[in-house]
Amino acid sequence: MLRNILIKSSASASQASTISGGFAELNKMTEMIKFSSIIIAATPMLIIYPFVQKYFEKGFMAGAVKG
Repeated sequence: MLRNILIKSSASASQASTISGGFAELNKMTEMIKFSSIIIAATPMLIIYPFVQKYFEKGFMAGAVKG
């Protein structure tokens, strides 16, 4: 879904190159859409990670034991 948003926004930016004066503003909007989609995609991982961190740590410790 995020990929489709990015493709549509970049396609609209390329179409705006024919319009004088609107390219700079649309380019800003395209970049803002890209950056906001990155933040939206990363937020759930950042919220969930502290709660599951203990399971990752246990797995690393169990795998690190030599014997």
